[in-house]
Amino acid sequence: MSAIAVLALLIVSTPGCTREPAPVEAPLGVRPVRVLLFESGDGCELCVDAPFSLTTADGETIDSGEALECARVTVNEGIRIGDLQTEEESVTLLVEGYGKTTIARFRKGEKQTARSYAGEIEFSVRDDGVLRVVNRVDIESYISGVVPREASSAFGDESLKGQAIAARTYAMYIMAQRADRSYDLRASEGAQVYGGIATGSFGRRASEAVEATRGLVLSHSTPDGPRVFCAYYSSACGGRSQSLSDVQQSKTPEPLRGGVQCDFCSIAPKNIYRWGPNEITKSKLLSRLQNRRKAFEGWTSIGDIRVVKRTSFGRVQTVSVQSKKGEEILMRAEPFRLAVGSRTMRSTHCQILDSGASIRLTDGQGFGHGLGLCQWGMEGLARQGRQAGEILRFYYPGSRIVRAY
Repeated sequence: MSAIAVLALLIVSTPGCTREPAPVEAPLGVRPVRVLLFESGDGCELCVDAPFSLTTADGETIDSGEALECARVTVNEGIRIGDLQTEEESVTLLVEGYGKTTIARFRKGEKQTARSYAGEIEFSVRDDGVLRVVNRVDIESYISGVVPREASSAFGDESLKGQAIAARTYAMYIMAQRADRSYDLRASEGAQVYGGIATGSFGRRASEAVEATRGLVLSHSTPDGPRVFCAYYSSACGGRSQSLSDVQQSKTPEPLRGGVQCDFCSIAPKNIYRWGPNEITKSKLLSRLQNRRKAFEGWTSIGDIRVVKRTSFGRVQTVSVQSKKGEEILMRAEPFRLAVGSRTMRSTHCQILDSGASIRLTDGQGFGHGLGLCQWGMEGLARQGRQAGEILRFYYPGSRIVRAY
């Protein structure tokens, strides 16, 4: 893990957060978050409602104006924005004041839903000629764009505060790991769902929760002092959280050792706390596996699928996938689940039944990987009067809430 020090300068004052010891080191200097919005061979539409400038990677201004009417951004021997053809493979859009940038991606010729963003937008060309769009934004604005997409609008204020702290911790951990890469996080479920500037009453509530917890993160003790950890969270654990060591081979910090008993997520809507039966054909599954792993490329069909190992908490840990020719590939359960489809195999806490041409998933418990924070369990506890800090320490045992900045 990167030597990222996140330490409290001020005592946490958010309701439910207890007094913590003073730090012994300086706080982390937080840089902007680099969020990969999307990569597209079809480009996107760009609109700016305030004074702007377009700069090269060297900082040279190549265009500016009081606003930018909607223009198509494509790759054409460099970045092309409307009538402006550049030879640059990286162009950054800077917007003054509280102006916003609105972007709509094109996919297969169809314009997708437009979203508005604060901060800078970098347009760059991948080696294969695909347009890459990255939003560089301050971390608090980023978290304000995450919370209303990751939390349910049914959640109360304490749950939104807890979500903000967990999302901020996760982001800062990942930022430390990816400092030398072109972006930190994707704007999708592979990291945290980020939709830019949130609007409406729920967006305002989420922003208030982010502001109320500004700079607060989760930490755990290490020989080098308090450090952030990868604060995983999922929709519902289904009864008990699982250990990071059961999902991947890595050192597991105390807050992610799992085993937290939780029936508080039983308040979740249908098909979240308990789900199934669901089904997927083996031919469809094989296609998805081939898109994810080269080892399946030569296969023409799937024969048997069976559970090889379960964790001590009852979740599937290892799955055997066999071809009709007798070839066998062992897979960890979480990558297998994502190949099946996270809405079909909603968690690894289920039964996998081979029914010939299909596999049937029954007795499902929970929704998501089950690591760390159970979001619907958090809301269940909040409805019992528990506050954000107390809830987070319950789901991340051994953690402390500290102020990073």
